[in-house]
Amino acid sequence: MATKISLQLIFQEHRESLKTVHPVRTDNVITETLKISRTDRFIFYILPLLIAILATIIIGLPDSQATDLYTVCLSVFVGLFLNLLVMITSVLRPSVKIWDNQTRIMLIEHTFYNISYTIVISLLALGMVLLTTLYLFPSDWQVNLTRLNPGKWGSLPVNTICHYAFSFFLYYLLCKIILTLLMVIKRVFCLFRTDIQSYKEEIRRQEKQKMQDITH
Repeated sequence: MATKISLQLIFQEHRESLKTVHPVRTDNVITETLKISRTDRFIFYILPLLIAILATIIIGLPDSQATDLYTVCLSVFVGLFLNLLVMITSVLRPSVKIWDNQTRIMLIEHTFYNISYTIVISLLALGMVLLTTLYLFPSDWQVNLTRLNPGKWGSLPVNTICHYAFSFFLYYLLCKIILTLLMVIKRVFCLFRTDIQSYKEEIRRQEKQKMQDITH
């Protein structure tokens, strides 16, 4: 049963979709390999981590209004992404001949993986929103911090520590959602741009064929 709800493949394919071709020289032979570039590694992995740390320090725990806003936005995003998945699969077979079909299929495949990944992390973010409002432990459970800084730090409730941890993961997932959404928008744009260009080429070909039929 675990394999039916396993999300490992979704995370793996999303990571693969971030890879690009890079030339690698080995023994005076240049070969091409797929790997995530330093720029993409910073944007999709390090940058959300830095923003989450800053948000946790500056914003702190989300209040009730922010929690309601996050819940509504994430719920809308999940429905939007599900509809987008249906749309992506519906354009898998074009009605006209596509001149760059290999690029088109690659864009559809990568976009499908990215949207599936975004749905999963949106659901995880909804779970983080819920956990930031729950008190999982008794209120009298405290963590003694005097050993770390004697005389200045006292004790801190376990629930407060958990809320800050859940808030950090919430900010991290929100950043991941936004960045992945921007990538999906770019890839959907390129996908439909490829289709539009193919439609234009098909229209030009048909008009040219009509002109040739008329002249003959």
